[in-house]
Amino acid sequence: MRQLRLVAVLGRELSLSRTAAALHTTQPAVSRSLSQLEELLDTRLFERTTKRVNATAAGLSLLHYAMRILAELDQAGAELSGIRGGLRGEVRVGALWAFSPTLIARAIRRCGDSLPDVRFHITTADVQSLSDALANRHIDLMLSHAEFPVDLRKVEVVEFYEEHSAVIVAPGHRLTRRRHPCWADLANEPWVLPPRSTPLRPKLERMLALHRDASRPLRADAFADDPAHALALVQEADMLWAIASRRAADFEAAGLVKRITPPADLLRGPMCGFWSRAEPPSTPVRLFIRSLAEAADE
Repeated sequence: MRQLRLVAVLGRELSLSRTAAALHTTQPAVSRSLSQLEELLDTRLFERTTKRVNATAAGLSLLHYAMRILAELDQAGAELSGIRGGLRGEVRVGALWAFSPTLIARAIRRCGDSLPDVRFHITTADVQSLSDALANRHIDLMLSHAEFPVDLRKVEVVEFYEEHSAVIVAPGHRLTRRRHPCWADLANEPWVLPPRSTPLRPKLERMLALHRDASRPLRADAFADDPAHALALVQEADMLWAIASRRAADFEAAGLVKRITPPADLLRGPMCGFWSRAEPPSTPVRLFIRSLAEAADE
């Protein structure tokens, strides 16, 4: 570690005397330590003149890694101090509405003993807003499906669970009396349409275009980007709504809707967590990510 700190300070100061002052030692000691390191590595790290020190290509490479390693060590020390003193602060989570709130709540409950003084701030938004918030570091963790452009050089991704679409109706809807409704049965009902930005919208529109009978009279579909209004349309206007299966299960458990079984899933895919590679997640965020994974496996 002393050698890495020597390289980091010398790469910043480019002067043996200033490096010695910064490290609270003597210039001969700095020169001797540098020579020992170069002998150990069998390569020249810095070119020395009477007035200036310049890093070689090897020196620049080692300097890059030395700064990263030392920064990680400093962060580790700060976090260990925080753990000893009791972790505090906030975990900022941005979640797609379709991501299971029950799973988030179970993960927060799991974190209770380890993070008693950490506040969780949960916001919901569309994918683009969440992605922008993550890029601008307004949130620490994004919970969403993976069907959007993501640069894996900038973002770390972990899968939590597999999700699929479910179709829900009001408890007394006529389709609840059919054990195996076909696509035509579903298509010839009025639907609550999701926003165009969601991956479900084109799948649903394709199904309606293929199976809806244009000659039959039918009430118009409705569009709703607010789940509360969409649920009201299902309950009061006898409309069909396709949503994530875990959200559908929550609504059904509360007696608000009934799930019906379509011939196949309209959409299926993983629900994931995303965080920035530019700033490693803090200890509370890492604990929450682990708790989410454990809750998803229950």
